[in-house]
Amino acid sequence: MLEPTPPTFGNHTGVAGVIGSLDDEGAVPMASTDTRSRERGRHRRGGVRLLVALAAATLLLLGACSTGGDDSDSAEMATDAGDGSGSDGGAPSDSDAGRASGGAEGTAGEESSETPTADQDEAGAGGIAPVVLTPADIGRSIVYTATVELQTDNVAAASREAQLRVSALGGLVFGQETTTDPQPRTVLVFKVTPESFGPALEALGGLGEVIRQDISADDVTERVVDLQSQIASTEVSVERLRQMLDQAPNLETVAALEGQLLQRETSLEQMRGQLRTLQDQVSLATITLTITQPQATPSMDIEVSTYVGDDDGARCPGDDELTVDEGDQMVLCLTIENSGNVSLTELEVRDHNLGLDPDDVTIVDFAADDELAPGDSITAWARFVAATDEQPHPDVSAVPVDELGTHLRIGVETPITPVELTVTADESLPGFGDSLASGFGALQWALAVAVVVLGLVIPLLVVIVPVGAIWWWRRERRNAEIDRLTDPPTPAEAI
Repeated sequence: MLEPTPPTFGNHTGVAGVIGSLDDEGAVPMASTDTRSRERGRHRRGGVRLLVALAAATLLLLGACSTGGDDSDSAEMATDAGDGSGSDGGAPSDSDAGRASGGAEGTAGEESSETPTADQDEAGAGGIAPVVLTPADIGRSIVYTATVELQTDNVAAASREAQLRVSALGGLVFGQETTTDPQPRTVLVFKVTPESFGPALEALGGLGEVIRQDISADDVTERVVDLQSQIASTEVSVERLRQMLDQAPNLETVAALEGQLLQRETSLEQMRGQLRTLQDQVSLATITLTITQPQATPSMDIEVSTYVGDDDGARCPGDDELTVDEGDQMVLCLTIENSGNVSLTELEVRDHNLGLDPDDVTIVDFAADDELAPGDSITAWARFVAATDEQPHPDVSAVPVDELGTHLRIGVETPITPVELTVTADESLPGFGDSLASGFGALQWALAVAVVVLGLVIPLLVVIVPVGAIWWWRRERRNAEIDRLTDPPTPAEAI
């Protein structure tokens, strides 16, 4: 009987022969292919570095020449240099690109200082001036990202305006997150082309006060080149494995080849996905905009004054230092200013020392449901009588509200500037009028006491009168019975 001959593949036998053939025949060409790819990458990077050095030297020479000319000539030469480098395919270094963009920003800044726009005025008031960044085509793969935080009084309106401004530049909204508690807040994610990156930042910076702004440019050229080289090498390897799979003589060889093919195809797809992600990031810049509302800080500044008289507060505000006699008719004046950043409503004024309730205080030209806007002020007044043991100490309360009139659960600070009132005691002898008034007061006090006593006695009479009548009737009946038993009978009664 003849011995079965194991299947052969090339100069090897069985599955081991297939694996060996992959190592001997497949791996060597792949290695050579990888080597050639890496060499091509090195040559390509060497060429890029050479072009970078040449472009940098050109820019430096142009910059040295432009220093002797006037401003218009230097601007024209810088523009020509930028166009020439782009047409020659040169790739200036990042530092040169930074100097070029810096010069462009300086020129833009001078022009904007001559003719400022309303958006720039609004953004520059108390905030960070937006950076005008214009990405240039320098033959590099650069990922532009920016994070902008700004504050405005109306978050919803600013959010809508931001979307309109970015849409006008061809941008897209990639995400939005909005919250209202405890304070309104919106986070928007925009995608714009690199050419629209600078104009978009400038447009968004004019929506309110810029609190924070971060801009970054990440050069991913090396990563893109490496991924492209790895993808090319892996594609060659995959194609070779497929050819070997077509020539596989048995199932064991097919299984071994399919395992390695699956592994390399998976790696290839992962690298292609990474490359697509980088290319997408390069083709569309990302701007993350956070819009918040300034934190509500309600407060009121209260100035207290007074004067002698009774004219319904016509002379308010009065004096902050005053000496009067005891018993003088006085007018208390309050000047209430909204020193916070939110409106106030439901204002009430009372003074426990003077015995004044909100109904005793008149707030001029202000109803209970009116709103006192930030920076506005109102006047309130009330009557009182000067007394040695009573000093004005008003208490003002209010409710803060937002733009929609919703009550805010925040306390209101109420610093008070008090009045210095000195009351001189009246030590003179009482006159006829004073005596009459005192007597009339005593009579009123006596009548009040009598009324109180009657009020207590009358309800008791309902019980006392019937009980007393029963007691009196039983007493009289008992006395009559005793008299009848103790008296001797008369002759008529005896017969």
